[in-house]
Amino acid sequence: MKIFRAAVDGQVRGSQATIGTVNLCVNHPGTLLRFAGLLATWPSGILWLGFLLQVLGLLRIASRPGGLYTLTTAARVRRLGWFLTIGALAAGVIQTVANVTIFLSQIHYPGLDWFEPDQLHLSAAALLAGLALITVARVMRVGVTMREELDVTV
Repeated sequence: MKIFRAAVDGQVRGSQATIGTVNLCVNHPGTLLRFAGLLATWPSGILWLGFLLQVLGLLRIASRPGGLYTLTTAARVRRLGWFLTIGALAAGVIQTVANVTIFLSQIHYPGLDWFEPDQLHLSAAALLAGLALITVARVMRVGVTMREELDVTV
């Protein structure tokens, strides 16, 4: 992240001021900036909405008699985990590209790169939840096969 130094009236000699937050606003944005504004905010919401809809479908299947401990339920949990993991990565990249596009349309500063690694903001909660669901699905799948083997032997 680039730190910009600022001159402040009345600043004591030997001290320095840095800009922490800057809000940029365009009076008459074009179509590209409007679209970038949507992409800067919507992907996370769409990800969580899709996650909740898939959880609803998973709960519907799991509520059937014997539906919780089946390979179908384990496969759905695994799919839900991959959806959340890949979706969190995609949403983070899309939102970062949109934010950088908006920023670079407003600031023309020599030496300012298009992309810096610290500009990428990923949802750690979504990534960890997705990876945890993939692990739970693997445990469920092993448990289902063990249960089926036990039912056959007894």
